[in-house]
Formats: sequence, structure tokens, C-alpha cells
Amino acid sequence: MIGAGGAGKTTVALELGRILALPVVHLDTLYWLPGWIPRTPGEWEALQRAALAGDSWIADGNFPGTMDFRLGRADTIVFLDLPRLLCLWRALYRRRRLRGQARPDLPPGCVEGRIDRGFVAFLSEVWRFPHEGRPRLLGLLARYEEGRDVVVLRSRAEVTRFLDRVRGASSSSPSSG
Repeated sequence: MIGAGGAGKTTVALELGRILALPVVHLDTLYWLPGWIPRTPGEWEALQRAALAGDSWIADGNFPGTMDFRLGRADTIVFLDLPRLLCLWRALYRRRRLRGQARPDLPPGCVEGRIDRGFVAFLSEVWRFPHEGRPRLLGLLARYEEGRDVVVLRSRAEVTRFLDRVRGASSSSPSSG
């Protein structure tokens, strides 16, 4: 599950995990230590490799430095390519709604706080995403699309239809009965 901040990666990943009965790996949970301290590169890579060692999982997050590893192992890649203003609104709403609390996809001690420099930098990244992050992701997807299902969802309606298709396919599969 990849896309801009505020695109809904965690929400969609959790719903897919519920529908498909697959573990969801929140990359933010692996990367951050309490107090928003990043792990060392070696520790981060080892944790990620261990968490994604199984055959079936859903990874939630971007982290461009290690994306090749995840995309190389994935059979399906979902890119939430939602409008910039929607992503910004969701990021601001999440910050307001969870102020003083940790998000469910973050380790304890990583609390949503005030609108500070770090959050302004995050919002700036979301704003620049259509011109900076999106082209990089599309380039990566082009490299990995052979032999994989690549799903690009560009609206809330497309996300809903996609989840409905997955629900339908899951409920009609012989192993779901």
C-alpha cells in the first residue's frame, strides 16, 4: 500500500487485512522508536525483512529507501493516488482528531502533537507529492508491473469499488467458506 501522506494507506491496508485475513505490517511501527526516534538503517532493514518474511502480508507505507525490497516480493501493489487537497485535509483532520494520542500504526510514545516544524514539513511533502513523489512511484511501478497486479486508485469511489471487488472475490473463494 503506497501513496501520499493522508491518502488512506493505513485505513485501506487494515480493511484489506480484515477481508483477506492477512497480517498488516505498518512500516511506521517498525521504523520509529518512541519519541519519533528513527531506527538505525541496519535495524530498520532487519525488522522489515523479518516482518515480510512470510508468503502473505500487506505492507502499509512508502519509505522509498527500502521500497525495492517490498515491491520485489509483492504480488499486488496498490497505489492510492488520491487528490492532493483530500490528502492534506485528511492529514490535518487526523492530527486534530488524534492530538495527544498515538496513531494505531505507530509505536507507543509517538504521539500526534501540535502543528510544529516537522508536521509542516510533512504537509509540504504531501503538497509536493503530485510533482515529486508521484513520478518516482510511477517509475518504480513501471519497473515492477510485470508479473504483478498493479492497482492505481485515483478517487474515494475507486477505493470503495476496489474493496468491494476484493470482498466479493474473497467471499466466493472456496477457502473462505
